[in-house]
Amino acid sequence: MNSQTRSASLALGVPLSFAHLALAQTPAPASLSGTVLSEEASICAPHRPGSLGSVKTMEKSKMSLLNRFITCAIGAPIVWACVALAQTPATGSISGRVLSEDGRTLHATVTLSFAKPRGFPSPPRRTSTDANGAFTFTRLSAGTYALCVQVAASEPAPANSPFVDNCVWPSGQAPITVSAGQQVAGVVVTAPQGAWLQIRADDPDHVLPQALPAKGPALLEPELQLIPKDATSIVVNATCHGTLFINYGCSDSLTNAGVVFSHTYTAPSGYTGSFYWVQTLSTSMTRTITGGTVQNLNPNPCVALDGTDPYSTSTTTSDSPAIPLPTGYSDTQRSDSFTMTLMFEPAVAPAIFVPIASVPWSWAAHATSSDGGTTWTLAGQTAAGTLSPSATTTFPKWDYNFTSCHF
Repeated sequence: MNSQTRSASLALGVPLSFAHLALAQTPAPASLSGTVLSEEASICAPHRPGSLGSVKTMEKSKMSLLNRFITCAIGAPIVWACVALAQTPATGSISGRVLSEDGRTLHATVTLSFAKPRGFPSPPRRTSTDANGAFTFTRLSAGTYALCVQVAASEPAPANSPFVDNCVWPSGQAPITVSAGQQVAGVVVTAPQGAWLQIRADDPDHVLPQALPAKGPALLEPELQLIPKDATSIVVNATCHGTLFINYGCSDSLTNAGVVFSHTYTAPSGYTGSFYWVQTLSTSMTRTITGGTVQNLNPNPCVALDGTDPYSTSTTTSDSPAIPLPTGYSDTQRSDSFTMTLMFEPAVAPAIFVPIASVPWSWAAHATSSDGGTTWTLAGQTAAGTLSPSATTTFPKWDYNFTSCHF
């Protein structure tokens, strides 16, 4: 045998780790034919111990290395094969522009992803539009793609109709199908515009993140005035309600009220609107039946709307909390924490009432009876004290109406 010819036979019944072949043509059943390029792997067929087979080489004199062929007769199943393709498949592209709803070109970030999860591109591919709102994605394999846009903050939009990030809020943009090597051009992606939605979320269980406390004292609101009475105005009498109560002032007039609220706010220049008051409270109350059984308010504390919403629509309003003192009891205690909030609604549809100022205040009282509730004596009382109104954007919230809190 000279250097240009050789023959070989291999019995596959002895251990053989793997053979390396580079395909030259589609194999016929039970055989693989190919050109031997080197001793490096292009197709890997692991040997299965105990299998039978033979490899025969056809011998031709003076045959060059590139013209030698090997025919493999396989006597046992091939477990796996790794094929290195000799040709890169054709790729496609998608190009187009991003426009506003009124046809303006926009500067935006465009994101490309498969319409259905396939693992590529992963992560999604992104590009920015040019000065004409144009974008291009190249080297795309065949598939169906989805596009979404995030318009740059520098793009002007009406204050009440901002551009919507339709990568977060899908807008129904039709998917684009690209076949192998196809160049899809002229795609128009319309950036949708939306509207601001203002909502109030009641969160009695504090599931939502809570607002961080202010880093400094709240700004005083000189337009909101309060006139609280002192502790000497907390008395036990039957004057206000016809039966015995602990009264903080009396609700028969503003002059006698426990706390008076008044404001001098006006609507911003160029606007008209309406103001109203709303008050919420957290109240804790216990009473003891003669003989020793203690009753608690249910729920205790009760976080509630005080009366109605609105509490009042007048420029000036008041509150005179009171505690009933029924017979058959020997002890009554109550502690209230209120927040009175002033709300404003501009006369512009679809505006809603929003908070502009508020003031927290509280009071407490305790009375006892030694004759089964016929007569009562104050054992302690706390008036509202100095009140500090402040500007606010916090909406009032409550779990119940106070009328639903009961023993």
